[in-house]
Amino acid sequence: QIDHLCRKRPCVNVQHMELVTLAENVLRGEGLSAANARKTHCDDGHPLSGENLRIEKDGGRVCKECGRTRWRAYRQRRI
Repeated sequence: QIDHLCRKRPCVNVQHMELVTLAENVLRGEGLSAANARKTHCDDGHPLSGENLRIEKDGGRVCKECGRTRWRAYRQRRI
């Protein structure tokens, strides 16, 4: 794929273009996928790496600590 380095899709200046893979082009962008891929911590500030990271079947990343907190709250509501 062609990545428009100037971020202007109609631009045809060859110096503003670079050949990259689809994945790299998406991650360089400003979309939701790119924003989520750049995250290093969850919304509550826990690291999205190491033992605290669970990779979902669809490739999504989930904070284990937040998952435990949600599970505890769910169990409390069910009692």
